[in-house]
Amino acid sequence: MSGELTPLLTGAVIFGWGSGIAFTAAGVYLSVRRRRLHPLLLLCISAISFSWIEAPYDWAMYAQF
Repeated sequence: MSGELTPLLTGAVIFGWGSGIAFTAAGVYLSVRRRRLHPLLLLCISAISFSWIEAPYDWAMYAQF
């Protein structure tokens, strides 16, 4: 079994990072423009915190199975 990612999985990772960065940048831009927190930025922060909390569990399950 190869340790490299397949092209489809590589594309999915790039899409995930790219869309996450784009949505966060849009939330920051809208917050700065409106001079208060925009709901999109709050949504991005909650998604980042959820993925940070969930990641160790995913890694543990991947390592176990």
